[in-house]
Amino acid sequence: MLCRSPDVTISEPADPSRPHPAFPCHGGIILEVIKTLRCPSACSSSGGNMQRNAFSRTPDLSPGMVRTPMALGKTMIHLASLLDAPGTTLQSLYIFISDRYRAVRTDIQAQQLSSAETCFWLAQQARFHAWAQHELCEQSEGGVGNLVFVFDAYQNLQQLNNTLDMLSAMLQGLHTSVGDYTVTDIELEAEITAYQLLLLVTSGMSRQEVLGPLQSAVLSSGHVSIALRLQSAFALGDGLAYLALIREAPYLVQCLAHQHAPAMRCIALEQLAEAYPPSRGKFGGAMPLSWLAHALLLNSSQQAAAVAVAAGFHLDDHDRFHAQKGFKAADVPAMPKEAKQHLMVQQRADCISRMSLQPLSANLQFRHPEMSQEPEAVSQLSRLAL
Repeated sequence: MLCRSPDVTISEPADPSRPHPAFPCHGGIILEVIKTLRCPSACSSSGGNMQRNAFSRTPDLSPGMVRTPMALGKTMIHLASLLDAPGTTLQSLYIFISDRYRAVRTDIQAQQLSSAETCFWLAQQARFHAWAQHELCEQSEGGVGNLVFVFDAYQNLQQLNNTLDMLSAMLQGLHTSVGDYTVTDIELEAEITAYQLLLLVTSGMSRQEVLGPLQSAVLSSGHVSIALRLQSAFALGDGLAYLALIREAPYLVQCLAHQHAPAMRCIALEQLAEAYPPSRGKFGGAMPLSWLAHALLLNSSQQAAAVAVAAGFHLDDHDRFHAQKGFKAADVPAMPKEAKQHLMVQQRADCISRMSLQPLSANLQFRHPEMSQEPEAVSQLSRLAL
């Protein structure tokens, strides 16, 4: 549920107890009714859990209750624009936008829509959930207005998986009927394939199910290549290689790959202990703190020190760490919270530079022709990269 200050306007139904009205496309109202949302009237909490009772759609899919393609397109642009509104955060908007995206997918399925524009909408939704999987991974509990926000990572991955399955099937259907691939088609299919491969890392499913129907141009793309290498490093238990590959990946691929970073970081520590074994005495070879921070995919030497100390490494007088004899990853306690979350500050800075300071919403649309190309102030969304 979206909770925001009374002076901010967002989209919500005219009557929360009733579904959305039909949206005439001949000069009528396209978007949902805009009105001021006040937290006490639209949201409720019980025992710290947020109730979705104001924005949930009903199962009524009669023609008069389903939005037209034109209305859906306007809705998607509107939802993306909310992310650039002053004073908003992903945490405050996540539940509302996620619920609206699910409603859009319901309308797409009800009308059996299949077009390039529909693919853009689903791609925008997939990027949103991939982004949230990293950005909100530490937001297990936090305040949103006067309520408690709890991010459900498992449910977010389910939403992402449903979106990717729907988008993949739609792209395959379009390619079968049209019989031609454009550069944009290849880029989009490569991107969503990378996300699907990363979701298979812990599922035990065969990658052939994802890669089988793809064109050679998609299989040889950078997105698919880095995803396959990440998947292989995870399967082989090569923590150092996995963390190094995250640095090379596009930002949204990083967001999905990072969910396994804490576990792979423990394995990387064991690899380092084996690579620098004790020659004499109790402790092994020296590892400079700055080098350790880079190898473990951490932002600072302070974070590296916190991780190494938690793992039982010994710090000498020259700011170098030594692994203890007989070190095993299974003996490592839970990583400190501030060290577990790698924010990839440099990656975000590079993204903002490449995007000419445009808001993230334009990037969510995957070069959508209707989105403004005029530079604007860096917003909450300016950290995403294709």
